[in-house]
Amino acid sequence: MPNYLDDLSVPTLGVLVWYYVDMEASIGFEEFRELIKENEAPIKVTKKPRPEHVFRRATEHCQFETMLLDGQVTVYTKDDGYNKASVNRSLYVSVNSNVGNVGRLDTHIGVATMDKASKTIKVEAKVGAPAEHLKILSEAKDRIMEYYDYNIEAIWSLPIRQSIQSTISENLMGIPIKESGGLYFVPRSKFDDFERMVETMSAVHGVEIGWTPVLKDNDVNDDNFAHKLSTFWMIKEVDILNRITKLRNEIKQGVLIKAKPIQEIETQINELKAFDRAHDWCHESFKDAIDEIEMCFDKLISEIK
Repeated sequence: MPNYLDDLSVPTLGVLVWYYVDMEASIGFEEFRELIKENEAPIKVTKKPRPEHVFRRATEHCQFETMLLDGQVTVYTKDDGYNKASVNRSLYVSVNSNVGNVGRLDTHIGVATMDKASKTIKVEAKVGAPAEHLKILSEAKDRIMEYYDYNIEAIWSLPIRQSIQSTISENLMGIPIKESGGLYFVPRSKFDDFERMVETMSAVHGVEIGWTPVLKDNDVNDDNFAHKLSTFWMIKEVDILNRITKLRNEIKQGVLIKAKPIQEIETQINELKAFDRAHDWCHESFKDAIDEIEMCFDKLISEIK
């Protein structure tokens, strides 16, 4: 795939990236895996959706209006709380009351249940429910099952959004420009991978990814993005040094240090080095910091031995 930044007549630092994921965004699990493989995109494949989660979403989507003898009613569900063996949602009908100042009157008409072991779904009426309620429950079950059957093999909006965010911040070494997220700076060195991610995610219904080049040798850009990078870097650097200091203090107190925290720090250091390589335009600014971190880590290892 041709690199768009290489075709520009001016040098660039990278790209400014933003994205939008619609609440109704979804894609089939296997289709998503094939897209990632086909485009060689640096996207982590999410896990298949858990049936319990799909059932919960199906009942949340089961809100509709219908007609009874008393007029138009709204059907909706409520969570019945935690149950070790099953997921339970109560179904209600809500109707305007003409009695006093009651307003809307809610009536519990049944329960939708998924057995956690067998994954079977049931929609059952309250004992003695009138025929009109049974008709509503039948429609509610049809709606729940239609949503469940369609989405049980699909990845929905939240994991799609999380996948984009983690790909940008981890695989593409993106720097968050806004504290709330949603806007990132991706370095030029990761642009090829970025294009592969965009090509893959653009095939997902309800996903939009936008970007614009960030010019180099522009005083405003150089100062702004260097500051963002410096702040982001400092947070990671301080976290690593604090973890090393904590372990060294524990060693002095005679605490037996296990392998896991050492491996975690080593992983953090390697990630920081990879981040430094990706943002090569600021490499000299962080060389001393990496040297200091490695020196402190070497001291920690020597004290353990």
